[in-house]
Amino acid sequence: MSDTVKEIDFAVTLRTGFRVAMKRWGFDTSKDRRRLFCYPGWLDNAGSFDNLGPLLAREGYDVIAVDPPGCGLTQHLPTYCTYNDFEEVAMIPDILEAINWTDRPCTIVGHSRGGGIALAAVSSFPDLFEAAVILESKMLSLSGVWYHDVLTPPGEKLKQAREQDIRNMQKSPRVFDSFEALVMHNYNNPIFPKSMETSKNISRRHAKQLPDGKWTFTHDVRTYGQRQKAHLSLEQNEDMMRAVKCPVLLVLASSGFNNSRWPAKSREVVEKNIMRRREAIKDLKIVTLKEGTLHHVHSDDAPQVADVIFPFLSSALPPLPPSNRSKL
Repeated sequence: MSDTVKEIDFAVTLRTGFRVAMKRWGFDTSKDRRRLFCYPGWLDNAGSFDNLGPLLAREGYDVIAVDPPGCGLTQHLPTYCTYNDFEEVAMIPDILEAINWTDRPCTIVGHSRGGGIALAAVSSFPDLFEAAVILESKMLSLSGVWYHDVLTPPGEKLKQAREQDIRNMQKSPRVFDSFEALVMHNYNNPIFPKSMETSKNISRRHAKQLPDGKWTFTHDVRTYGQRQKAHLSLEQNEDMMRAVKCPVLLVLASSGFNNSRWPAKSREVVEKNIMRRREAIKDLKIVTLKEGTLHHVHSDDAPQVADVIFPFLSSALPPLPPSNRSKL
């Protein structure tokens, strides 16, 4: 198979008028290809799949990775709207419709927060998906960014969400003397360390140079520190996982989201909840990668992740009917 992979950078307008940007690898109207729809993690964008996307495409997959609302090159939400997981899950069928991917099911690939959104999507819209690959996710679909969110009374959640949104709207985008300094800011994340190459891939897609020669991020400052107004309880979350009908692969890094940088209590909660998801999801395979792998393992160690995805999809999915062809 050729090492040459066609890459397309494009955007679509949804039925609501909202504009979503994305990248595509492996598009070829002359061939039938299985489709992989990739959803990045919190504050990331399609650039986080720059290493994995071409590897998947070389094996015959049609791969699309999106920029979530307010991130990368995708449109920002109006100031009278708030960013939340529920809206993004509901937006996924609209995106698939806009790219002409609703004629047959695809596989959804979600990283971190995007993994929770992916699981909620396959649970809510089962006819659209034939499999799910979840990369480094705590699997708490629609249950909040922080582990204690699920234990917070509903009234307090509304108060916290409003206060957080007010704080975010008062922020100004960070400004850096050079693009290299902007990349270093992304690279130096103490909670989720990543390779310099991954930082560059993500930063290139949500950075712009100002008239004075300095650089700033383009993502919406309101996407920082999101506090959602409503969350599913752990029990509701498990009910949603029980509704997942397709096979699911969960790929974990050895030093990923549940690493020693998190408080011991948080790590304990994550481990407990992942065990509960194992019981709730009917067809779940879990793979933990080699020692030293980090949270952005799909970018930092893309070949290793691809080597796990390929056999999973080959065994989990039936042969593709020859008559289905991409239209976009």
